[in-house]
Amino acid sequence: MVASAATGAMPTLPPKLGGLLDKEYKLSKDSKKEIASMSDDMSSMSALLCGIRNLTYRQKELSPVT
Repeated sequence: MVASAATGAMPTLPPKLGGLLDKEYKLSKDSKKEIASMSDDMSSMSALLCGIRNLTYRQKELSPVT
């Protein structure tokens, strides 16, 4: 349950932080590109973690009870 809450929040974090930093410091184009890249990376990691979680649940469902 905790892992799914964390993975659900991951993709929204870099854009929110970027927006806050941009307001405060007027970020350069390079910084904005880095934030976009981090956002893409976190989205990919989130998708991977969700896939692993789903596989784990399926394995538990399919494993024989002993």
